[in-house]
Amino acid sequence: MVAGATTLTRSAALVLAVCLSVASGTAGADGGWRERLAREHPAWPDASTLSGAYLSGSIALSQNDIGAAAHYMAQAVARDPGDPRLVNAAFQLTLRAGDAGEALELSERMLELRPADPTANLLAAAADIRTGDYATASARLDAVEDRSIRSFVAPMMEAWIQAGRGEVEQAAATLATLADSSGIAGLVRMHEGMIRDHAGDLEGARLAYERALEPQNSLRLVLALGSVYERLGQSVQAAELYRTYQERNPGSILIEPALARLDGGDRATPIADGIADGVAEVLFQMASALHGQNATDHALVYARLAEFLRPDFALGQVLVGDLLSDFEDYPGAMQMYRTVDEAAPEAWSARLKLARVLQLQERYDPALAILNELAAERPERAEPLISVGDIHRSTRRFDAAVVAYDDAGDRSPELVDGDWTFFYRRGIALERASQWGRAETDLQQAMALNPDHAHLLNYLGYSWVDRGENLAEAEALIRRAVQLQPDDGFIVDSLGWFYFRVGQLDRAVVVLEQAIELEPEDPVINDHLGDAYWMVGRELEARFQWRRALRTLEDDPELARTIRTKLVDGLIDPPFVDRQSAAAREAAEPAGGEPAAQGDGAGGRDVFSPSGAGAPL
Repeated sequence: MVAGATTLTRSAALVLAVCLSVASGTAGADGGWRERLAREHPAWPDASTLSGAYLSGSIALSQNDIGAAAHYMAQAVARDPGDPRLVNAAFQLTLRAGDAGEALELSERMLELRPADPTANLLAAAADIRTGDYATASARLDAVEDRSIRSFVAPMMEAWIQAGRGEVEQAAATLATLADSSGIAGLVRMHEGMIRDHAGDLEGARLAYERALEPQNSLRLVLALGSVYERLGQSVQAAELYRTYQERNPGSILIEPALARLDGGDRATPIADGIADGVAEVLFQMASALHGQNATDHALVYARLAEFLRPDFALGQVLVGDLLSDFEDYPGAMQMYRTVDEAAPEAWSARLKLARVLQLQERYDPALAILNELAAERPERAEPLISVGDIHRSTRRFDAAVVAYDDAGDRSPELVDGDWTFFYRRGIALERASQWGRAETDLQQAMALNPDHAHLLNYLGYSWVDRGENLAEAEALIRRAVQLQPDDGFIVDSLGWFYFRVGQLDRAVVVLEQAIELEPEDPVINDHLGDAYWMVGRELEARFQWRRALRTLEDDPELARTIRTKLVDGLIDPPFVDRQSAAAREAAEPAGGEPAAQGDGAGGRDVFSPSGAGAPL
């Protein structure tokens, strides 16, 4: 029954996908990546029945398309407005999709059904704040019974509402009740500074901001305090604040406009231009904190509320894009990144994120077009070229990947020196480009920076085993990788493949069978197990594993040819380490010349080679 239900669901998903599919536009001679992306997401077709709308919305949600899910759930509510579950689902989805108008209408129904609903009250309060109806907004917040909201979000919003009524000192007192809360004292003082800044009390704002300072300050606090310094005529303090942030955050480009403004003599402005902006800051910071805790669903609600109050807030737009990307709602994420004003300081980073979302979808040509533009615009930045290298590595253009990585390292050596992932990525590309000397150096540098990354340990260990080198060190690396991730079928396969390579064939069979239980559909593990079966005389089972590997193999013609040859001729020349290197054989034996005991050999496997599998960066 379960299998039948699964088949029915998949069939329904397929039918819906066919009904909704629209041929993607292709860039013509006069069109670039911007035009191509702009044509890709036409409106969804309407459903004709309640059940069709509900089924379409449910399947769209299962496929991480929040916009389509909201569209169809709203249509379901239109056909059955009295069903509270439909109303709630449609409300939540339309808010997460960013359709504030539809969400506001649904919030009214939600509040009729559930007067204390926290999300509906927050959205309604935000709408009241936008119109200046502060009394009603305050009453909405009082109606919220959710303890997490009442302990932090509601008081912060209430302080801004009080500021909107001109009650600045009362707002400061409201915030003071939160100042002792663990971890948010700095944020509370920052909002006191913002409120005083909005009221024109620059000296009071300066004192509040300075009390909020910490060893590692947020960008928003630095921009807020620096702006006050500038308007108080304290440009030296502002410059020192900005440059200190830049030195501590060399990867950030968002402080550059403040430094340029200071050098150009332009006038600074507060970071929050009004009560709605201040409340949006509260909601944005809540969303950022939840995002940092991987509470993506709740974070998206707060980020959308912030967007509703401050639709032109570029940092908020980027955050929404990041959250949608986390949901794998790639069309929604791309739409948000494209929404960022091209003149905003965040625009360059938003386009970099857009390229990475395209890369996740294996849409490499438009991604490369964006990345090349970004690299040309900022010749001092390494990030676009690192992503170019990643794309070339993913498409097996390893020589081109090495060139891109090298150029990235030359551009920003200070950014890559402490980045283990950079050396891991380039090390993989170098190894596959047959530049082993440099590859080994990079992989060892990556391991020095991050000694406990299982796939990194596995990669270096396997590479040594494959070359018949440093078997004792390789053993330590691969065993450590297995300890770190004992349920990773690819790493377990590495250990089994090592036993095969050093001739411990019975043990290789046992471990490779464990690996195939963990990853039954992986073609490389099936191929390895077939080799091991053949060498212990289980030839029928070997051919079965090779055929299974061939059925699931994609995009590796070399391995496919090798497997087809084995199906005809069997395994003629097994690649044992002791046939490659006498030194390797001696290293595998204990002192005194006795054979190594079972289980004492080294192990490893290349997680990103034609004969390997795994999840590289």
